[in-house]
Amino acid sequence: IVKHGLIGNPDFYEWLLMNIGNLKEVTKDQLARMIRNGIEVKASVVKQDERELGIRAYLNFGHTLGHALELNAGYGTMTHGEAVMTGMVFALKMSMEKSGLYFDLNRFLDWIKRLGYMTEVPKGDGRKLLESMKKDKKTTGEKVTFVVLKKLGEPATIKMEQEEVLECIERYF
Repeated sequence: IVKHGLIGNPDFYEWLLMNIGNLKEVTKDQLARMIRNGIEVKASVVKQDERELGIRAYLNFGHTLGHALELNAGYGTMTHGEAVMTGMVFALKMSMEKSGLYFDLNRFLDWIKRLGYMTEVPKGDGRKLLESMKKDKKTTGEKVTFVVLKKLGEPATIKMEQEEVLECIERYF
C-alpha cells in the first residue's frame, strides 16, 4: 500500500502519513480506502503495460533489495512486506542521490518505525545481498536494475554497476 502511494498516488501517500499511525488500529473504512487506492495504482500500471515490457517494472519499487534480504534471511524469517519496506528505504535513498528526489526521509522513517517496521540491513552483508541481487530477473550483465523516484508518483528505472550498488548498501545502512 505504501509503495503504491509512493509510485503512483502522492495524495494517497500523504493521506497514509496523516491517518495511519498504528496498524492495529486501522478502521474498516481506512482499510477499504487503502485497498481501493492500492488496486487503482496497480491496475493503472498493469493496464498501461499488460505484457510487462516497460513501466510494469515500477511495481517492483523496493523489491530488488527486498528479495535479496528475504533470500539471505531465509524465507519465513522476514516477511515480504518487511523486506520490501527496507528495500523501499534503500530505493528512496538512491532516488534522492541519483534522481534528485526531494523527499522528507526522516519523516518517512519515523512513520514506518512507529508502524513497527525495521529498516536496517545487517552490517557486513553487502556482498551477499549483491550476489542475491545479481540473480534477480531485472539484472542484466554486470548491472543491477532499480526502480527509483524522480518525484513522488513519478518512478523510473536505473541500472547501476555492481560495485556502486555495494558502495550504496554500505553507505546507506
